Amino acid sequence: VQRDGAAERWRVHKLLAEHLRGHTDVEAATARMDAWVLERLPEAPDETRGARWGELQVEHDAVAEWVAGLNGARAVVGGRVGYDYAYASGPYTAWLGAVARGLTTTTDARARSDLLWHQGNLARQAGDLELTVQAAKLKGEHDDAQGWDREVAFAVGLRADVLQDRGQLDEALRIRREE
Repeated sequence: VQRDGAAERWRVHKLLAEHLRGHTDVEAATARMDAWVLERLPEAPDETRGARWGELQVEHDAVAEWVAGLNGARAVVGGRVGYDYAYASGPYTAWLGAVARGLTTTTDARARSDLLWHQGNLARQAGDLELTVQAAKLKGEHDDAQGWDREVAFAVGLRADVLQDRGQLDEALRIRREE
């Protein structure tokens, strides 16, 4: 066990950490980690965001491990609350996995719409334009079925963004004007 004064944190050797995990109430530890990360993720309030997100950056590896472990309802909550931080900081593969697991879990229409939007934008940020288009298409269909015209417009705009990224400027402009 070592104290890292510059980062103001403790470091535990991986073998010791593995041993200690065997003597820990996993549910209680998971609940504490959820609470710690979730209170630091929201974008608002602006005046504390830098400090909160800075604390997450110091623990980047632990946060990435936490994101990779999100499943079920935790993936839905994490995928929705953590979007702004995920978009700015990554790691995109871990966040995309959590969002995908959230999508397989929830039937709530608003949550599905949000997660599809997050999936499309995180995939675009990660450079996965195919997943971006797929998420935009699913979001557009889902939101159209709900009668949410504004959300459909967001999905169409995301598709136009990908076309623009690919250099298909005329088609992107057509979509923005007509659709």
